[in-house]
Amino acid sequence: MSQMQMKWNWGRRGWFVFGLCMWLALTAPMATLASQRLTITGDATQSITLSSRDLNVLSFPAPVMSATSARSDVSVKVEGRTVILRVPSGPADLVVMTSSGQVYVFELVVQPTLSAQMITLEDYRPSAADRAADPVQHAADYVDGLLEVFTLIAQGDVPKGYLSHALPIESYPKWLELVVKGAMEFRGPKYRVTLYVLENTTPRNYTLRQTEFYTGRQRMIVFDRQVVEPGAVVEIYVVDDAPSVPARVAPKIDPES
Repeated sequence: MSQMQMKWNWGRRGWFVFGLCMWLALTAPMATLASQRLTITGDATQSITLSSRDLNVLSFPAPVMSATSARSDVSVKVEGRTVILRVPSGPADLVVMTSSGQVYVFELVVQPTLSAQMITLEDYRPSAADRAADPVQHAADYVDGLLEVFTLIAQGDVPKGYLSHALPIESYPKWLELVVKGAMEFRGPKYRVTLYVLENTTPRNYTLRQTEFYTGRQRMIVFDRQVVEPGAVVEIYVVDDAPSVPARVAPKIDPES
């Protein structure tokens, strides 16, 4: 083999090796993306393990209407059917509501050694529209129908056994920069859901935090949006235990009267 042929063959082999290395370098990050499927059959809280150093993606069967966490350091971004998460530490919580009316509650556990996680959810529960009006009938997997109550109210329905009434102005939150347009209370035998409708009348964006409504007794706080633009309206659902009703005391009757 001539010296020129040897140079040409080496050069061709060198370009091949260089190209192979570049291909491996470009495809390596994709190889570290871990994909998994999560099957939902009931309303129980789902525990999922995510990466604490990389972004994580949750893919839902329907477009996501809201996704919130009580932890202020958890970054949540909604894009269509997906929720993109960055969870620096755990455990943390996440509540997601989709356009189908389904509500998902997650316990987020993190591991620093994990790479980015891609979780696709498959939901085999009956649609929210097909469920009976009585929340307790579908509550075996969660705390006495809490999710069912919230879902029905978010759809504009009053759950069976609940009473609704408008709240007076004096009970509106006073610490918010947003204007309260109205508030409704839905009270049942176990839970109370308070719906606030707020409007941003300021010339700047306002970022809502669950801590603005959290007093230590709330079970769930959900926004339909977290960043409220000027002139925009936001709905906030606050769920807590229904206040106990004092027992009626029978009047004493004097037998001699």
